[in-house]
Amino acid sequence: GKQRVIMCYNCEGEGHMSKQCTKPNRKQDAEWFKDKVLLVKAQANGQVLHEEELEFLADPGIAESSSN
Repeated sequence: GKQRVIMCYNCEGEGHMSKQCTKPNRKQDAEWFKDKVLLVKAQANGQVLHEEELEFLADPGIAESSSN
């Protein structure tokens, strides 16, 4: 299958979430909204994981407590 990619809503970079983004926050203008709609469509197609779905994967405390 296709490889899933984490997309940052802030800078649209791959491999990190908006909370981890080092770039300044984008203002939520029409361009931001359009980009977010495109990202949501990509997620609906299964191409991109939603940030919230990955939070438990990214949190080492949760991962360790469930691995024993």
